[in-house]
Amino acid sequence: MKFEGDNLFLNNKYKDYKSVYYGLGSDNRVNAFCVDIEKLYYFGGIKYISDKHPFTSYYKEGIDALNNFYNNHIPKCIMEKHFLRSSTVYPLEGVDLPWYGVREKKYNTAGEHGLDFEHGDQHFGPASEKKIKLEAERLNKLHKSILSHGYRKFHDGYPRGYVLENDNNYSVMIVGGQHRVSTLVYLGCKAIPVMFSKSYPPIVSINDVDNWPYVKAGIIKKNDAIRIFNSYFD
Repeated sequence: MKFEGDNLFLNNKYKDYKSVYYGLGSDNRVNAFCVDIEKLYYFGGIKYISDKHPFTSYYKEGIDALNNFYNNHIPKCIMEKHFLRSSTVYPLEGVDLPWYGVREKKYNTAGEHGLDFEHGDQHFGPASEKKIKLEAERLNKLHKSILSHGYRKFHDGYPRGYVLENDNNYSVMIVGGQHRVSTLVYLGCKAIPVMFSKSYPPIVSINDVDNWPYVKAGIIKKNDAIRIFNSYFD
């Protein structure tokens, strides 16, 4: 496997996330920081290296992996989206990750690649056959492209995400380039450069739990919010 663009995946080329985040000048936050693949997470607290991940599992098991994920992981609330149980029943809509801004969330926006929201969300089921086929096609295309042309920095771009801090430990939630990360993990990359997403809080600390919007508003109980947060750590 080859990588274009100034040895894109050499670890010593990149700073850590703190150096990028706290560096002088706003331009620093457009630089990438290197993340070991063990610290990369998908929505729902699913590690990219885990057999639970629908995309990396697809490369190993084929379309059955996607069908099993979308047919069996059909959560009813934010807790179940993270494979957690709670005595509190939270609404399926309108309750998001506890550190996000409080807003009414309805799945009535435009979908991906020509499919509207009724076909499903890539992070959980149910999903239509067309949606599952679309995910498979995207993964196949990426796999073929990277093997044929390498990972092209200025064509494929950096994955985007934000950092979750838990005392001296951290993880990274990928919010952009999720198919790319899955493909690179499957192809054997041990560390991947990531950029801070401009659409999400760059760093979320467990120490700020009392100020997380959904906790502060009393919508999600503090204990449940911490459990959701901890699902993004081992």
